[in-house]
Amino acid sequence: MKQSHNKKVAIFPLLFMASTLSCFSANVGNFVWNDQNKNGIQDANETGISQVYIKLKQDGTNKTIQRTKTDANGKFLFTNVPAGKYYIRAYTPTGYASPTPRYKGTDKSKDSDLKTTGKTTKFKIKTNDNLNLDIGFVKKAQPTIKKYSVGNLVWIDSNKNGAQDNGENGLANVTIKLSKANQEINTTKSSQVGQYLFSNLTAGNYCVQINMPAGYKLTAGVTKSCFTLNANKSNVDFGLEKNITPPAGNVASIGDFVWNDVNNNGVQDANESGIPNVYVKLRNGTTNRKVQATRTDANGKYLFSNIAAGKYYIQYYLPTGYKVSSPRDKGGDDTKDSDGGSTGKTVKFNLTTGNQLNFDMGFNKGTTTPPVTGVGSVGDKVWYDKNKNGIQDAGEKGIQNKMVRLYSSNGRKLQSIRTDKNGNFLFANVPAGQYYIRFVIPKVYKASPLNQGTDTTKDSDGGATGKTANFTVTANAKLDIDMGLTR
Repeated sequence: MKQSHNKKVAIFPLLFMASTLSCFSANVGNFVWNDQNKNGIQDANETGISQVYIKLKQDGTNKTIQRTKTDANGKFLFTNVPAGKYYIRAYTPTGYASPTPRYKGTDKSKDSDLKTTGKTTKFKIKTNDNLNLDIGFVKKAQPTIKKYSVGNLVWIDSNKNGAQDNGENGLANVTIKLSKANQEINTTKSSQVGQYLFSNLTAGNYCVQINMPAGYKLTAGVTKSCFTLNANKSNVDFGLEKNITPPAGNVASIGDFVWNDVNNNGVQDANESGIPNVYVKLRNGTTNRKVQATRTDANGKYLFSNIAAGKYYIQYYLPTGYKVSSPRDKGGDDTKDSDGGSTGKTVKFNLTTGNQLNFDMGFNKGTTTPPVTGVGSVGDKVWYDKNKNGIQDAGEKGIQNKMVRLYSSNGRKLQSIRTDKNGNFLFANVPAGQYYIRFVIPKVYKASPLNQGTDTTKDSDGGATGKTANFTVTANAKLDIDMGLTR
């Protein structure tokens, strides 16, 4: 009996140990993070990834024991995991490409444990937690999205020619709207110099629309410009003029031009410019009373607006530095002659329903210069100045299809032409006189340095704005007006 009792005592501890071991459990987990530098190590600036789907799988059976998602900080935890052999299955989160390299570095608490298959190696759980199971993911490469801008200028188009000329100023605080797919997406206002810009735009179809300020109207074009944007666009401009609505009974405007009649022939020649700040009065043709008074602008222009139908005459006052009034009604073109005569007063005229914008007045400084006769030619070349030195070097080619404009010295546009396939251009049959040329510089180019070297047939004459200095045309050809463009 004693021997039998001793055997029972020996068996009891073994049964107790087996029962205790089967009740052991542990915790499994740790961290899923965005491995920004793809080095497989959790660096200080790298953050966790939330909502990553993770399963704890039993080895051998591949049975899912538990499942979870990472929290807002990238942490995950499986609790009360019985002793056994397991592996982790993690699913690549949206926006990420693949797991980061595993087992990098020497710190097991900072490396990544996931294979490219999305599984860890197998591990055993006995009595201790396993909280070093970390997983790094690498973000997908984001496609580069090109961004563009659109904009330019709102200005006062004083001469109403639809082009911004020297002396014409920008208009501030005008509202400009940008729309896409018939939906307004942005609004801005023009700056103190009239400029505006919409930036950071993707390619697509857009419309830019001006909110017309009170008292103005467009001189050309439309209030809404639509286009396809696939490069920066800096030519959406709005030229404005005062929109004066005549009150009831007022039907028309009167005016035009006062000029320096250099040769005193009573005709506005191409080389003769306007006289600014000349005092001009509109008088009632019956009572002689002043109706309106004004002064000519920087270009010699003047205008009387909102004039009621009736009988009038104009009086021009001799400007400082001038001595002689031009002879009246010379030549056959009423828009180019002088109407004031020796007294500075026009004949009386009747204003009915239409504008009368052909009242001009020439003044002379007391000396006469014989009119220049003959015709000549003007031109040469627009070229790509590859080395940006402002000189046409051997091998530097002309640029075709570039706009070139010829102006009289008083700012009147006379002709426009485009360069041929070799970059050459020519204005033929140009009357003798004073002129300048404006080269229209495309957005992708900028002007070469001005007047470089000693050979005037090889230098660039347009300057940063594309405008040359004034030059004289005689009966001979002037073929040394060039423009270099660089990028």
